[in-house]
Amino acid sequence: MRLRLHSLPPAFALLLCFLAAMAFPCGAGAMQLRGLPVSSTPEGRFVQLRHLSRAYGMTLRQPDADGPLLLQGQGRRVELLPESRKALFDGVTVWLHRPITRVRRHWAIAEEDLFGQFEPFVNPHRFLQSQGYGVIVLDPGHGGRDSGARGAATEEKDLVLDLAHTLAGRLHAEGHQVRLTRSGDEYVALTNRCERAATLGADLFVSLHFNAGANIEARGIETFVLPPPGLASTSGSGTDLSETLGNRFQAANRVLGYTLQRHLLSATGAEDRGLKQARFAVLRHAPCPAALVELGFLSNAAEEALIRSPAYREALTDGLARGITDYLRMVKQARLMARP
Repeated sequence: MRLRLHSLPPAFALLLCFLAAMAFPCGAGAMQLRGLPVSSTPEGRFVQLRHLSRAYGMTLRQPDADGPLLLQGQGRRVELLPESRKALFDGVTVWLHRPITRVRRHWAIAEEDLFGQFEPFVNPHRFLQSQGYGVIVLDPGHGGRDSGARGAATEEKDLVLDLAHTLAGRLHAEGHQVRLTRSGDEYVALTNRCERAATLGADLFVSLHFNAGANIEARGIETFVLPPPGLASTSGSGTDLSETLGNRFQAANRVLGYTLQRHLLSATGAEDRGLKQARFAVLRHAPCPAALVELGFLSNAAEEALIRSPAYREALTDGLARGITDYLRMVKQARLMARP
C-alpha cells in the first residue's frame, strides 16, 4: 500500500516527510516514502508540483496563464517559471538543473532540483546538523603574477585582498575566528588554497572575486556552488560523473551560497545574476561547505566606478558579513535541534 500524505492531518504528514527525508536524503526511495509519485520522461525524472505542494504543506497557484507558478507556505515563497530553469526563492534568483516542464498536463520539477535545490531552501536545518561553525576561511582570488580581472583603473587581485582584510576585521570584531588563504600580494595555486583551508581547520570557505566579460554591459552579483556529480554547470558545461571532496557538502553549499547571495543583494541593491553552479577548482576540493562570489563586473565602466567607491565596498562587506553570520546562526540552531 502506498502512503498518501495528503489524506493525513497536515502536522502528521509533515512529520512523516521529515522522518522519511532523514532516513533517505535523496533518490527514489525518499520520493516513495514522501508519497510523491515520480514520472519518468526522456528528459529525466520529474515530480508534479501539485504533489509537491501537498507534501510540503504549501499552496500552488498560477495567477496568470503564462506567468510564474507560485508555491507559498512554511514561511517561503517560491516562483517557478514555466519552461525555464530560472526560479526565485524568496525573491532571489536560483538556477535549476532542468526547466520546469509539463508532465501529463501538469507542471513538474526535476527530481534532482527537488532534492538538490528545493529541499535545502525549505528545510535548511536538516542539512546543517553535522557542519561546524568555528573557523571561517576567506579566499581572496588571484594574487601575485595573476592579476585576475582588470578594469580601467583597478585589478581584481587588489580589490579582493582589501575586501578580505576589511571583512575579516569585521568578523573578528563580532567574535569569529577568521583566516585568509593569502594575506598579501602573493600567488597561491588553486589546489593550495583548499589545502591551506584544510590545514587551518576551515568550517566555512568563501572565495572572493570580481568579474569581467566580453559584454561590457554585463553587471551584477552572482554566487557559485558545486554541482552534483553527473550534472552540468549552469552554463551547460562541465558534466562530470566523478564525486569530489566538495560534493560531500552538497546541500550545505547551497544553503551557504543562497544566504550569501540574498544578503549581498539586500546590502547593495545590485542586479541579481543568481545562485549558479560551476566546477571551479576551489569548490571541487574544498574541505568544508564552500561558495565563490563574483561581486561585480570590472569590465562595466559604471559598475567599476561603483566598486571603487568606499561606500559601495562597505555595502559589499556588510552583505558578506551578514550572509556568513546568518549561515553560522543556522548551523548552530540546527546542531541544537539535533541534540537528544
